[in-house]
Amino acid sequence: MTEQILDWTSSQQYDTGTVMAVDLDDQGNCIETHVGAGRLYYHLGKINDDYTNIDWGPSIRFANGVTTSVSLAQNGNFVEVHTSGSYLYSRVAKANFDTKNIEWKTDGSAYQKYDSGKDCSVAADDQDNCLEVHVGSSGLYYRIGKVNYSSKTVDWGSSSTKFDSGYYSRCSVALDNQGNCV
Repeated sequence: MTEQILDWTSSQQYDTGTVMAVDLDDQGNCIETHVGAGRLYYHLGKINDDYTNIDWGPSIRFANGVTTSVSLAQNGNFVEVHTSGSYLYSRVAKANFDTKNIEWKTDGSAYQKYDSGKDCSVAADDQDNCLEVHVGSSGLYYRIGKVNYSSKTVDWGSSSTKFDSGYYSRCSVALDNQGNCV
């Protein structure tokens, strides 16, 4: 087996904060969310032509929370989940990478409170399927949903399902377009 090595560029500071999440599409568009002083912020960016840097837009506050995860799907649509207090919230929106701004749903149903827990992670595929994992009171849980980008909602269907026992912190999930997950 041939050893494969990644050719990394040097690190570049682009903001301050903790607990960040990032995703990108096949066009080099990037979305990043992070926590700063109990508030959630996002950046939109694009990988530059020589693949050495990301041209980030400004850091913009969008909610309160202590953890965040984001999954970028097709055409700038994305799903974001976060923890605020002991509850989990989801939000669906569309990113405009040209203006580096997000078209958020602005009515009272912008955030969907869908469960209790902490340390959540989300993945969405190009068939509008969504998989979320989080830490609950006695283990790890998952929840499957269907994303409706027109109404900017997730139909989470049934309740969360426990898939591992114990006490954990931080979990992550990935989902491909064939329904495989890790």
